[in-house]
Amino acid sequence: MIYQLPSGKTIELSLEQYLEMTDEDIEYIVAFDYGEEINNPFYGSTIEDTRKFIPRDELDIDKTMLEGE
Repeated sequence: MIYQLPSGKTIELSLEQYLEMTDEDIEYIVAFDYGEEINNPFYGSTIEDTRKFIPRDELDIDKTMLEGE
């Protein structure tokens, strides 16, 4: 997840890291000017994802595996 610090900079954290953070941790990160300024509003968005969507019927899969659905 992307978390914006009170200084305006952002850092990337896992959910577990975020939940374990204390106010002192945030103050420490801000004091050492950690993080980066992100000017792109779509940073980390799926819009920037370049992987191509392949329709299910075009995949090379065994049709017997799909019978249970």
